[in-house]
Amino acid sequence: MNIKADMEKGEVELKLPVGIAGKVSIPDGIESDAKFDLDGVGRYPGAKLTSVNVQASGKNGDGRGQVLLGFSAPGTATQVSNWYAKALADKGRTPSRSGNTLTGTTEDGDRMVIAVEDGNTGVARGRITISDRKG
Repeated sequence: MNIKADMEKGEVELKLPVGIAGKVSIPDGIESDAKFDLDGVGRYPGAKLTSVNVQASGKNGDGRGQVLLGFSAPGTATQVSNWYAKALADKGRTPSRSGNTLTGTTEDGDRMVIAVEDGNTGVARGRITISDRKG
């Protein structure tokens, strides 16, 4: 199964293992400023969700799964990644860090990577990848 949503274009794409696939356009787009909460730490102030991609395979709990969340946020990549590093540490889950990429785990023990880069005109762009323990 694969589900992709592009908040900026207002498109949702769906692919199921039984051969069903489709793409839906949402005329007014998807609400990009909808609240999203990253594993109990919240979201960087002013961050907006730009894309969602859910991938899952297998059956009866023996498969793999991955969720990718794209976002934009006011500020620099360093400011945004510093905020997430502190927020995770405050929850007792201090991530490892390489530049503006944080690697740690969710509350459930799944692998989580937050990668942030500088975008245009003071807006950072980031991607949060959560992979289940099997993935």
